Order: sequence, then structure tokens, then C-alpha cells
Amino acid sequence: SLFLYHPSLDTHTKPDIYVMISAWYGVSSTGNQADHAIMTIVKDHETSNPAGASVLRDYRYVDDTAPSTNTDEGRELMISETKELLAKGGFKLKFIMKSGEDPPKEACTDGINA
Repeated sequence: SLFLYHPSLDTHTKPDIYVMISAWYGVSSTGNQADHAIMTIVKDHETSNPAGASVLRDYRYVDDTAPSTNTDEGRELMISETKELLAKGGFKLKFIMKSGEDPPKEACTDGINA
């Protein structure tokens, strides 16, 4: 995002132009920006990463996903392709929780409860 600013706040002074290279939560529409970036990644890579594209397009709500499959292999394919696609856009996952398994330590404040 571009924004204009001058320290004097004088409306008659030509402002400096700044480029925001990191979106600050609450300062700009980061959710909409992230959604647009993710959907662009999906469109660009849905042929090469169909499982990950499906997760991000069809099973995502804000920053959570909840796809399902009948096999461990299918689950791992979804995870690896989703991680690969998100990495293409500079997104990093904090953790992955898998049904039927204990939550990872990154998901817990006390090491036990998610």
C-alpha cells in the first residue's frame, strides 16, 4: 500500500510518498489483502498443486482450514501442497493440528491444552 505523509501535517505542504511493505493488522485491510493474495496464488498454481489449491479455495475460513480425507497419504499431500502454496506468497504457518493427534506445542500456552 502507498500512503502520503508529511510531519508538519500542513495540507499545503507536498507530502512524502511511503510504501508499506508489511501490512499492520488494523492499519489497513490486511484480511482482504491476505485473501486476495491467497486466491491469486490458488489461481496461478491450481494445476500444479490441486490438493493445496482445493484446501485454500474450498476449506478456508479466515486463517483456518478444515479439509478432510480418508487416508493419511491424502492428508499429508494436502498439508504439503498447502504449505508450498502459502510459502509462494510469503505466508508462514504457526502450526498444523491433525485430528486424532495431540496438538503441537506451538498451539499450546501450557504445553497441554490447545
